[in-house]
Amino acid sequence: MQLLAKKLEQSESQVPGTVTSAKELAIIEQNVRLCRELLTMWQSYGSVEAPAQKPISVSDIVGEVVKGTESIAAQADVTLTVDVCEDSCTLMGDPVQVKRAIQNVIMNGVQAAAETKGSTAVSCTRRDFYVDVRVEDTGPGITPPQRAKIFEPYFTTKQSKSGTGLGLYITKKLVEDHHGSIKVESTPQVGATFTIRLPLLNN
Repeated sequence: MQLLAKKLEQSESQVPGTVTSAKELAIIEQNVRLCRELLTMWQSYGSVEAPAQKPISVSDIVGEVVKGTESIAAQADVTLTVDVCEDSCTLMGDPVQVKRAIQNVIMNGVQAAAETKGSTAVSCTRRDFYVDVRVEDTGPGITPPQRAKIFEPYFTTKQSKSGTGLGLYITKKLVEDHHGSIKVESTPQVGATFTIRLPLLNN
């Protein structure tokens, strides 16, 4: 699979004259992204042994992800805001997987807001025995039929060639692996809100 991804990337860098059409180039680029998403998924679930669990701070992870996304949002003319509670919001889990799930949702929010040059608001709030990571964007929104399929593999709402349809599918799996949940609320032409809810470490 890695060799296939490498070959597709090499094809992507060919001079324009060697590609018969822009449509074929778009297909090549789409397959490169698909290979990367599949590798990400297999790396998460391909290990015989379960990933090591340790206490991690969801508040810290949200802060790190937002900081790493600020430049991308700025380049896309998206206003990115963050509101993280003072509580560390500690849970037992795999920091790489939790970060990947949160990163996927925040990046989706920024990409959606980029279509309208709007905003993405990220919050991390402790609620009794769990933590909510909420990502609200002012993008084009998601229709009811789309919401019904939003977490299915290979389904994407992105009209551009950037979507593989695996990001939210993988995110849902990672969240559920940590005994959490993810939901989406949306009003078409207004925006969408994704909420990841994770159980906290029992004090």
